[in-house]
Amino acid sequence: MGPPVFIGNELTAAAFRLAGLEAIGCDPDAARMRFEEHIAGETRLLLVGQSCVAAIGAERLSAAAARADPAVLVVADVPGEGLQDELPDSIRRELGVMQ
Repeated sequence: MGPPVFIGNELTAAAFRLAGLEAIGCDPDAARMRFEEHIAGETRLLLVGQSCVAAIGAERLSAAAARADPAVLVVADVPGEGLQDELPDSIRRELGVMQ
């Protein structure tokens, strides 16, 4: 039995990694492929970020959830997906290096 796995955007994946899960940060285009890999594997719990639902397909997610092996849950993404682009400037402002 494999560890719980999260598939979704990179920011949310980082949060799940801190919680000890295997977390795959990917763009929605790669999400379906990663989803299919883990559905067929030894994963017992598969968490999917909201940002990847459309790419995987609601019908595919529903079918996988109905099978319940592995358990599939859709979870909210961490708010502020675009914030990582602003982070370096924010840190510089906090340090007083940039205004």
